[in-house]
Parts: sequence; structure tokens; C-alpha cells
Amino acid sequence: MAKRSAARDIRDQALNAKNPAPERQQPLRSDRSDRKVGTNMAGMKMQPNPSFRRGTGLLLVLMLLTGAILTRLAAQSGGQPSASVGILPFQDVSGNADLGQLASVLPGMLQSVLLDKTQLAPRQLQGLPPGQAVDIASAAALGQQAGADVVAIGTLLSGSVKTSQGSFGGFGFHGIQVGGNRSKISVMVLLQIDLVDVNRGVKIATLRARGKQSKSHFDPNLDSSNYGTINMQSAGFQNSALGEATRKALDRLAQEMARALRNFQPASAAPPPAPVPAGSPAPVNPAAPAPAAGASSPAAQPNLTAVKIDFVPGDKTLFYDDFTDMAPDEPPPHWKARGDAVTLMLGKNLRQLDLMNTQLTSPRLTLPANFTLQTTFKFPVRENMSQADLEFHTADGSTALAAYLTSAPGQKSLEVGVSGPKSDRLSDQTIPNMDFSQPVKLDLWIQNGRLRAYVNGTRITDVNQIQLPAITHLLVEATPGPDKAPIGLRRVRLAASAPDFASAIASGKYVTHGIHFNTDSAILKPSSAPIIRQVADGLIADPALKLEIDGYTDSIGSARHNLRLSQARAQAVESVLVSQFGIDAGRLTAKGFGAADPIGSNDTAAGRADNRRVEFVKQP
Repeated sequence: MAKRSAARDIRDQALNAKNPAPERQQPLRSDRSDRKVGTNMAGMKMQPNPSFRRGTGLLLVLMLLTGAILTRLAAQSGGQPSASVGILPFQDVSGNADLGQLASVLPGMLQSVLLDKTQLAPRQLQGLPPGQAVDIASAAALGQQAGADVVAIGTLLSGSVKTSQGSFGGFGFHGIQVGGNRSKISVMVLLQIDLVDVNRGVKIATLRARGKQSKSHFDPNLDSSNYGTINMQSAGFQNSALGEATRKALDRLAQEMARALRNFQPASAAPPPAPVPAGSPAPVNPAAPAPAAGASSPAAQPNLTAVKIDFVPGDKTLFYDDFTDMAPDEPPPHWKARGDAVTLMLGKNLRQLDLMNTQLTSPRLTLPANFTLQTTFKFPVRENMSQADLEFHTADGSTALAAYLTSAPGQKSLEVGVSGPKSDRLSDQTIPNMDFSQPVKLDLWIQNGRLRAYVNGTRITDVNQIQLPAITHLLVEATPGPDKAPIGLRRVRLAASAPDFASAIASGKYVTHGIHFNTDSAILKPSSAPIIRQVADGLIADPALKLEIDGYTDSIGSARHNLRLSQARAQAVESVLVSQFGIDAGRLTAKGFGAADPIGSNDTAAGRADNRRVEFVKQP
């Protein structure tokens, strides 16, 4: 195997993983009082009573005061019912071991603060592993499943634990009255909350708050093991410098959340479409087709005219795996696995294969001269360094093309190297300001001897005059860093390069897999920009051209839902072409066909990927 950088020689060191105690979900409060109202029987003669009149006057005053208070509360909340807020597990990206397992108790603390300080109705959501990063679409899906109006995505951004004796390694419980000296401890915690509108599938606000606390009289000679029963859920923690700093940050966040949601109005779920006649593949055009209200509205879509992405994924899938065909506790069925055991991580709208000193080899491939590779990795956020390799091998086992990704979360940088046959080094790039709490997407595009490499949609390599030998296999290898944290692999797609729109539409139809949407949504992803720009350019170049935009899904989910989703997605493409690229709406028609007319088998991940597509059909 080709020689790599020094990061390639990273080897294992022991990692002592700490497993926090499971959280106990606090019940929602429900206060209700029932009053019985007396009635005056008809015909009964009531005697005047001064005490009764005084009591009645007092009652009227109390009623007026109560009404004024309720009116003020209604005005403060925008006159709307309190929103139901789902709280996801917090992700810890601080990289500070002194904070211990603080992230594990933050959801429960936030729920308690919201119940005490606001009119919101919070509850903790299940279905996501602690510390797992989550995107807006996945958060909205979890919220819909739990019946929440808003979801709070929490992040422990940073924190520090310092003493007058210097830095102190431990859990940050210091500050409790355990000693008689005058030593001092200071704690800072920085938290972030992203609020997601569940039904609309959009982010409402990003809120940050910092909490600081200093305390004296602790014994710096004690280590964390001497604190006995003091833990994150004890009264000792609440009274510690760390506990009080955390509470201050959460108090501020609760106030900001209440202000951000003061005028929030949950979107109503779209009504179901009319039943589809049995055996009829005809498209459905419901009045409100989008699963998330407003998804096909031009205002709900990203501005694709400003996106600089130019990567166009291949059209014909040659190899695909997103691990939906893999069962837990089994090896990946589409790869030959060697090295340490792999682990399948499951979450809502997420399947990730965790690799530890592992090699995965694809089945035998027959790649054309022009092809694309799309991969998604999730690097650990705390490793000093870890590496993922992608290598294209020939029949004799030599390396025809390779890409190496080395993460350095401490420096927030990613090193990407690309080499050709005979270890010809084609490119070395260091990408700064990387956010390793998010997945890393690496795309390669080989076209007519030209190789372009992209990280998260940004082109980082563009070289030409490359002659590749016949490729028969793809190898994926992961090498963890000293902490032995696994590297996640989420998706691999190899495809033959797509024809451009102008040449394809001349034959009457252009089929593309390069228009992408958020999960179970009609919101376009920025990566759709290159294809939509091609279509817009073709329409501008030929003023007589009219197109029907057809949306298709795979067969997962109900037929009715897939029809609605495909219709909403087709309309989303139409709305962007009209509102952002100035195309006359009279030249476009949008239709949804759901899972009808599959071009691949819905029994395999590759076939389902083929079936999720958009087609542009030339109209007379």
C-alpha cells in the first residue's frame, strides 16, 4: 500500500470511556383547578346581607386583578398557547476533560429551568445517542415523532476550570465547602441552543449563553475520587462552581428561548390528499402537498444563485451503500471487512458504520473513464489526529488513485492529499476552520483526464492530463488516533459521469440524481445548485423549450405519502427556477409520481438511490 503522511502511523492508546448514568425524564406539569359555581333558584327571595355584599365586592376586585394578570401574561406570550419544546441530548465539542460528563445532565437541567422560568412545555426526546450530532431535518423528524412544536439542539461549546493553584484535572465539582484554606476556583461554561420549527423544518434561532462562577474554600489536594457520592445529579453538584455556572448559562438560555418563541405559531399539518384510484399511477396535485408546510414556497428555499458549488454527481449508479441493508452485529454485506470489528450506529434518519483500524474492500467494479465518487465521513471531535483513506485498486492490487483525509480537531483543520498511479502526488491541501461536529463530505470527479476534488462542496483540487489504469476495487481504510475514537462512514456512491443537460434534453428527457432534498422534505439542499443552474441555462438558451418536472421517490413509506412528497419536490424545483432564475412559470409543469416507474430494485440500497430522482421531460 502506498506510503502516506506521518498521520498514517497513528497507533492505539488506551481510552477510558466513562458511561454516565441514564437520565430520568421529568414529567410535564399540569395544574388544574375546578370550581363549582352556585346558582340562585328561581322564585327564591334573597334577603340583603351586608357581609354578603362585602364578600361580593372583594370577589369582584379579585376577579379584576386576576383578569389583569392573565391579560398581561397573554400579552407576554403573544396570546398564543405555550409551545411544546423537545430537548435533544447535548453534544460536547468543548474538548475539555475537566468538564467531565456535564453534557449528559444538560437536557434534564434545561427542562427543569424551562419549567421554572417560562411558559414553555419542555420534555426530553429519545431516539438519538448522547453526543450525536444532528442536522435540522433529523431534529424536525424526531420532534414530529414526539409531537413537539419546536426542538432544541443543544451544544456544549467550551468551558474552563481553573484554580488559584493552577489548572486542576477532574470533574469540576470543586467549590464545595470541603476545606478551610483560601484557595479559589473559577468555572466558565458556554452553551448553545439551536431552535428548530418542527413542522416547517427550518431553524428559528441560534442562542448562546455564558455562565461564570467563582468559589473559595476547597482543598486542591483532593482529587475527583475523594468526592465520594458527589456526582452530576447530586445536591453537591448543584452547589459547586461548575453547577452554578451551568445554571446561570441555562437561565439565560431559557429567557432567550422564551423571547424567541414569544410570537411563535406552530404550523398546521397539511391535510391528506384525496385517495388515489387503485392501479392508477397518475400524479397527484394536492392543495398542500408538502409534508412540511411552506416547503415548496420560494421563501423557504435556499438561494441557489449564490451557491458556488459546481460538482455534478454521476447519473448511473455503479456502487452504492448507505448501510440500510446491514443488520446490527453483522459485517457489512457489500464489503469485505478486515481488521477490527465494525459497529453500526443507528439514529433517526442516520445509519453510520464506525470503523476502528478497519479495511473495507468493495465488490469487483468496472469503472468507466469518467466517473464520480461521493463519500461522507464523521470524524471524532476530540482526537488529536485520525485518518481515513480511499484507494482505487487495479486487478494486481496496485493503487491507481487515492485520497487521504487527516483530521486535526485541535487545530480545526483537515489535510487532504490526492495521489495518482505510482504514488504520483497530485495535490496536498490543508483546509482551515473545519467544524468536526458536522460530517465531512469528500467528492471526486474524474472527467476526460481532469480530476476535481471537493470537500463539503468546495473545490480544493483541479488537475488534468491524468491517465488512470483499469480500476477493479475501491478500498476504504480508517486509522483512529491515540484516543481510539472510531471514524464514521455514512455513505459511498460511485457513478458514471452525467451528461450535460443541453445534450440530454435533445433526446427528450434528462434524468438526474443531483437534485437533493432534506430528509422527508421538499427543502432543496445547496448541492442541487449545479444541476438547477444547468437546467436554467438550457431554458434561457432555448426560449421555446418547455419542461415537465417529474419527481420520484423510492418505495419506503406509504404510497400516499410518497405521492405527496414527490409532488412537493417537483414543485420546489419549479418554484426555484421561476423565483431565483427568472424562468417563465408558463413554461414549466410539476408532477409527482411517488414510487411509480422504478428504474432500480427497491430491495437494495443502490436501487432505492436510483429511484430517488428528478426527471425533466421535453414538452411540445
